[in-house]
Amino acid sequence: EQGSSASTQQGADVLRSMAQVMFNRSSLDEVSDFERGQAKVVVYGMLYGMGDAALQSRLEQAANTSAAGQLLARSKSVSSGELRAAFRNAFPEATEYMQQIGTSAVLSNSASSIGGRYRQFASAATAEGHADSNQSQYAVRTQAISMAIQGSAADILKAAMCEVADRPTRPSWATTGNQDVINSSETAQGVIQPCYALVMCLHDELLFVVPDDASVIAETVAHLRASMERQAAAFDLRLPLPGSVKIGPSF
Repeated sequence: EQGSSASTQQGADVLRSMAQVMFNRSSLDEVSDFERGQAKVVVYGMLYGMGDAALQSRLEQAANTSAAGQLLARSKSVSSGELRAAFRNAFPEATEYMQQIGTSAVLSNSASSIGGRYRQFASAATAEGHADSNQSQYAVRTQAISMAIQGSAADILKAAMCEVADRPTRPSWATTGNQDVINSSETAQGVIQPCYALVMCLHDELLFVVPDDASVIAETVAHLRASMERQAAAFDLRLPLPGSVKIGPSF
């Protein structure tokens, strides 16, 4: 989408920008946190193939956790159908893209991710013994969209993980012990290599442990951010993939 692309290029909050279009607000400042949250549920729900009942449940859960949502719920129920329609009207190109993925999957009984992973489906025309079943076609469409979007996101994150894991020289956890790894850094050809250890992947977040040293932390953050953000070019994406970093004493 042209508008969302421009916002992303400028470093704006993508979900707030999408909520601005969906709720017809004149500026980003007019978009409430509640509206951003509702837009987030709908955007992810549609991109990941969430059904109407599940999406409605998620919207109501989000509404019940905010004061603004509770006030709105008392005056008007939150409708997944209305918000789906708002998404389709606001983002026709994204809607067409998902329709194309679904149609292609029904015709070919397959879908693929950006990294080249391939998924085969049972024929939509004969799945579960129902000839040309609308239900089976719907299942293939939603699974294909999930493969194309969630599967591609997984491909990109895996590539980033492989890059950040391969680049620095890291002592062996088995031979040196955890504390030695955390408190060490190595020099190769006069360049200090950031010393860190990847300990967890949680959805789209990576958790690292690094030495408790301000200069090492700064170098490590710069190294990791650059490695992660390089994946946009590696996968020939038109939009950047900005990475955010949080630092703390524990996890």
